[in-house]
Amino acid sequence: MKKKAAILFLCLAWCLTGCTVKTEDPDLAEIMDKMEVTENTSGENTSEENTSGSEISGYPSLEGEETAYVKKTFSDVFNSIEQKENRLYYIGYPGCEWCQSMVAILNQAAMEAGKEIWYVPLYDEQGNQIYEMEDREEFVAYAEEHLETNDEGEPTLYSPYVFVLRDGEIVSSHVGTLDGHELEEGMTSEQEEELLNIYRAMFEEVE
Repeated sequence: MKKKAAILFLCLAWCLTGCTVKTEDPDLAEIMDKMEVTENTSGENTSEENTSGSEISGYPSLEGEETAYVKKTFSDVFNSIEQKENRLYYIGYPGCEWCQSMVAILNQAAMEAGKEIWYVPLYDEQGNQIYEMEDREEFVAYAEEHLETNDEGEPTLYSPYVFVLRDGEIVSSHVGTLDGHELEEGMTSEQEEELLNIYRAMFEEVE
């Protein structure tokens, strides 16, 4: 009987001291990751998705850098328009070589101005479309006066597209990089400074 009691006591002690939850447990980590993304009653995302620099990936020139990018969607654009917000938006995606050429320059302008870049990605790093076509069409209809046209003369959303909303209206926009910029050769220091100044002027319009 004493032997059984001793064994029972040892088992109880082990349960109290040895049964701890490890944070590196993959199942627990997965659950905790899912819990980090929540929405409040106003529909605003309260996870790290809305913190600067947390949601842009696939751009080597930004790796290891502090960034001003905040991931958004076309729904956020429409909300900014409705709420008459002052914002600078960038629409693009990692697979766009022209986008790769300008994201670090746009980020520099944003960091200097102390403002955010609201980033609307069209495709993920694997090239999968991550927007609804009707949302894109609605945006094109709204911004048609500020967009370039295709060969048929129709307003078309080309990437990269950077625009400023002030009081819910587009007050300035910039498509692509610069005339004379060749992807194979990269930008010269003069071209980088020219594009930087364009973005600096756009941020001055975000009050």
